[in-house]
Amino acid sequence: MNNLRLFVCFSLFLTLPWAAPASAEEPLRVIVSFSVLEDLVKQVGGRDVAVTSLVPMGGEPHNWEPRPYDVAELAEADLVVVNGLGLEGWLDRLISASGYAGPVLV
Repeated sequence: MNNLRLFVCFSLFLTLPWAAPASAEEPLRVIVSFSVLEDLVKQVGGRDVAVTSLVPMGGEPHNWEPRPYDVAELAEADLVVVNGLGLEGWLDRLISASGYAGPVLV
């Protein structure tokens, strides 16, 4: 588990600078699939990121259903961070529906 955390932190460290918005004063808009990733990205990105979790704290990522405004939020994101491994079975459909074409960090 520690190796996984180290890998995720290192991946975020390498990915966030390239996903930075044009204006340095504007925070990077990051959408994460659930609250644990929200906390991780906030810890790594600090003031430079504005993080939104699709699944609220205490929610169940396996059977969560997206709301219409989640599609709009995802379309405006600069970066999407997900767990992968089939945890978010709904995510591919949501990304497709939103038209999001940016980077997805697993």
